[in-house]
Amino acid sequence: MKERHIVEENKNLQRDMHSKAIINTDSRAYRDYMNKQHSIKRRDEEIRDLKSEVDEIKKILNLILEKI
Repeated sequence: MKERHIVEENKNLQRDMHSKAIINTDSRAYRDYMNKQHSIKRRDEEIRDLKSEVDEIKKILNLILEKI
């Protein structure tokens, strides 16, 4: 295992002494972040689907109006 030192200001942060990278070891914060990203992705997909449905409704309404 690589040598790591806890960052004094935050116990969830550790410095990898080999690469000098700061590593967040707070798995709950990571899980919350990933859940939020998943929710954003689902919301964006739903918005895209709704836009597509609205476009389809517009096309159908235009066809109806042309026949009147």
